[in-house]
Amino acid sequence: EARLKFEKEEQERLEIQRIEREKWNLLEKK
Repeated sequence: EARLKFEKEEQERLEIQRIEREKWNLLEKK
């Protein structure tokens, strides 16, 4: 169960990183 929780947090962290990268890409294009 602890591993499941860890994997869920890891997925959320990766998702946040991806969103941050996309945000920066949009800012740099302007």
